[in-house]
Amino acid sequence: GLSQRCTALAGVAPDPGAPGGGDELDALSRTFDLMTDRLADKQREIEASQQSLRRARDEMEQRVEERTAELSRAN
Repeated sequence: GLSQRCTALAGVAPDPGAPGGGDELDALSRTFDLMTDRLADKQREIEASQQSLRRARDEMEQRVEERTAELSRAN
């Protein structure tokens, strides 16, 4: 049913022993909670990567400015 397709989409094996009952709505709820947690984790990873890239860009811009100033003084 629907819960099996959502579980497959979430990439997890069904957990028949999970607390909260065993009907399909409980299984869907647990699967959606898991997918929400995974999306939040991915969002944090993306934000951390973006922050790292911004820092690297800022450092590179600073190095270019410093090198440009050195070259200007040398000429």
